[in-house]
Amino acid sequence: MSTPARSSRTRARDTDRVVASTRLDAAYADGQLGAGEYHDRTATAAGARTLAELDALFTDLQVPTTESSSPVPPTFVERVRRWYPAALTVVALVAAFGSFVVTAREDPASAPASSQPVVSDDPVDEPDSGLDAAAPVVIATPNMFTVEGITLFVDRFRAKFGSTEVDHATFYPEYVDIRRAVDGQPNRVTYYDYRGGFSQSISVHTRTPTLPTVDLAAIDPAALAAAIANAAGTARVEGGTVSMVTLDVETSGDRAGRADLGIDVSNEFGESGSVTIELSGAVIEVRAFEG
Repeated sequence: MSTPARSSRTRARDTDRVVASTRLDAAYADGQLGAGEYHDRTATAAGARTLAELDALFTDLQVPTTESSSPVPPTFVERVRRWYPAALTVVALVAAFGSFVVTAREDPASAPASSQPVVSDDPVDEPDSGLDAAAPVVIATPNMFTVEGITLFVDRFRAKFGSTEVDHATFYPEYVDIRRAVDGQPNRVTYYDYRGGFSQSISVHTRTPTLPTVDLAAIDPAALAAAIANAAGTARVEGGTVSMVTLDVETSGDRAGRADLGIDVSNEFGESGSVTIELSGAVIEVRAFEG
């Protein structure tokens, strides 16, 4: 089947939106976008329906000239690479076991009598291995827009990295994308994906050593959760839901060097607005939908 020609009306895929968001991250990191512009454009990218809507976000930006025509989020690729060998092993074991069962059922007389299972009502004492049965490890991942989810994320971040300083973070209901300096290398930056645990999602890049950071521990979880819950009403977006929350440090204006949280809300009709708050929860700015 031939691939449809790209046009301004071509529908955007999830992978196209991911690539656009990554390019906006880079544009923000190298100073092409301020925090407010970054909030607005990432919200637009997340809800874009066509490639033309995504292309319009970069008409005034310097971006790489060569990119993959069919990008796949790095986190997905890494998970596939990590689990693929194990998946093949499991499939092979299941297939071997299934073959044994089928053979035994088709020719029960071919097996020696001693191989038949013995059924008994008497309890059988099994040798004590000295080890408790291993329980499956389950990492709880409460919704990241709740007090519990925010608090747990900050606690796990501190336990993982020994600090709570980041360059940037974007909260989604089920996960968080984080950008932080490489330990001991302030001129290098890397990205992590948090879904109960942390995985490095993008390779290391150059970082401006003097780039200001923000302390996750300074976020008031209860105030943020409340602001998220009330965002649709505050921004006058009827039936709206919060798509993401971005944590940034302002690079210009009266609030240069100070951190804020941008809450983006939209509905099924493409109506959108945003609420910007301080880490304490105090409202800084409301961009309400006007319609």
